[in-house]
This record gives sequence, structure tokens and C-alpha cells, in this order.
Amino acid sequence: MKQALFLVLLNFVFMISFAQKGTLERIEPPFWWNGFQDKNLQLMVYGKNIAQTNPSIFTPGIELIKARTTDSPDYLFLDLKLTDALQAGNFPISFSVDGKVVAEYLYEIRERIGFTRPVIQEVPPVFVSTSSVSYYQIREKYKENGQFFLLADTLHQQGIKVIMELSLQTGQGHEWVSRRPMSNWLIIQKTSRTASFQLNLKTPLIPRYLIQNCIWWIEQFHPDAICIKDLPETEKGFTDMLSNAIQSEYAGFPVNNGCNLP
Repeated sequence: MKQALFLVLLNFVFMISFAQKGTLERIEPPFWWNGFQDKNLQLMVYGKNIAQTNPSIFTPGIELIKARTTDSPDYLFLDLKLTDALQAGNFPISFSVDGKVVAEYLYEIRERIGFTRPVIQEVPPVFVSTSSVSYYQIREKYKENGQFFLLADTLHQQGIKVIMELSLQTGQGHEWVSRRPMSNWLIIQKTSRTASFQLNLKTPLIPRYLIQNCIWWIEQFHPDAICIKDLPETEKGFTDMLSNAIQSEYAGFPVNNGCNLP
């Protein structure tokens, strides 16, 4: 009896704490599109103790297949199935504790808009990369993603190819260094002066995260190719996995291992 009462009080305290502190921080990808060949979408949910909640979705065209927890209490992975009936717009994702909603997030689904590849001149391409602290932000020198869009559009008008770099190493300031989605998410390589943080491709959730990240950049900003940086020799199969996933949505889209000019 005392144990049951303790659990009820514990759940109540957690609900109050969760609601007051607003611990649902963000979801990645930050938005998505309907109309892809691959109807599966995996959302990465960030938030303190978010893994203790039960997510639910009641929107036509979307089915929550599975909510995955890891050994971190601050992450939750949602496996969704999107159908052709899904309409563009915002849909709510509810997070509950003991049957009571403690947080809600409006996730955006956009309508895909076709785009035409520009005619590229025989000039050296421009390489751009994501921020060292976020895979959904462009490198700091472009200030924000909107500036990158303007840059890519201007380069395309001049017939210059834009190549997106996908680095498999994160910077020291990335949230994953101090708060990992799971204990084996990163492989740390230390020297006497520096440390590098390599994404562990043997962790099943990481390849899916990176594939969706690349598709997000292609659909949103229209780079002409993707090259993979810092890929270990033992993980060459990831290049084929990424290429196959991308080409199922964008036929003939180049994916290269290595970002050096020929």
C-alpha cells in the first residue's frame, strides 16, 4: 500500500515538475514533408526526463508505430508511418504521464515543391557544411540557414555547384558531447592536446538520423551533391546506405565518400 502511494506521489511530482519547467525542448528534424517514397519518419525528441512520458498522435495520415527509449532519460525516438492521406499543416504530439498530458508539441508537415537542377558550369564547386554544434544549422559563418539559402540560390544562378559536407564528427560544443542520446552514441578519440567525437555508426539510430538529415537539406536548400567527411574505413557500407536512400527520392543524386576535389 505504501509503495503504491509512493508511486502515485512520484508521478504527481514529476507531472508538476515537467509542466513547470517546460522540459520538452525541441524535435528533429524540425519539420518534414509529405509525398516521399519512404513513408517512415523517425523523430528525435529532446527534453529533460522526456523518456518518462508516453507520446500519442491522433492525426489522420500519421501512425505512431513505436516510441523508443535509450539509456538516457532526456531523449525519445518516435517511429512514425506517414500515408498518402497526410495533409500539409501542423499536428499535435502529446506527451503524457499517468494518463495526463504534461506537454504538447505542434509538428509541421510541408507540401513538397519540385525544383529543377540548374545548368552547372565547368568551374570548381563551393563546399558548405553544417554547424559543429547542430546538424540542422549551417556553419556559423553563414549566420543562419536563410543566408545559406540565398547563397546557394546565387551560386546556382551563376552555374556554380553547391556540395553539402556531411561530417561524422561533432564539435566540442555539440549538445551530444555533454548529453548523449545513448552511452555509445559517440566514439571519443583523445590525443595529448585534443579530443575528437566520432558518431558511432554501429548505433542503429544514427544512420537513420543522418539519412533524414541529408534528405532534409536536399529538400530545403537544394545542394547538388553530398560528400561524407571523416568516415572510418570500417564503415564504408554507410555510403551505399545513404546513397540508396537519397536516390530513392532524388534519382541520380551524387553521394561521395570524401570531400576532396578530383
